[in-house]
Amino acid sequence: MKSLAFAGMGIVGLAGFLVLANQFDWIPQAFGADADPLSSHLPAWSLLTMGYVCTLLGAVAGAMLRGLQAERDRGVKAIRPGPFFRRMFVSLDLWLSIMASPIAYVVIWKALDVTSVSSLITVAFQNGLSCTVLAGGLVNKPAATD
Repeated sequence: MKSLAFAGMGIVGLAGFLVLANQFDWIPQAFGADADPLSSHLPAWSLLTMGYVCTLLGAVAGAMLRGLQAERDRGVKAIRPGPFFRRMFVSLDLWLSIMASPIAYVVIWKALDVTSVSSLITVAFQNGLSCTVLAGGLVNKPAATD
């Protein structure tokens, strides 16, 4: 069964490589330095949605990373995935990240001249990882006084 799973992963990886390496003439090149501009291939709403989903995925990954670091700091050597994921999806860290993600994504959308899918995905995911830091900065700021 394991060998079948590894063979399946290898086939999916090879197919992904061939698509990304632009080995087929019928697929416009969307990755790399010579990528076709996205404005001619994808509508703006799909780019907006794809980027925000990547920001949310980055926020979830960041919260899980911080959860794993907290487990390690407590001396835990191995995790049980079921309880870990249940704790993560009710953690305050995750929900702060999710609530800060629109702010992080608006900054990306306005600042980034989106010319390729890969640049949008990379920057959106990276900013998603830092959503908790952004939320912490917003929450911990003292109120302005006159």
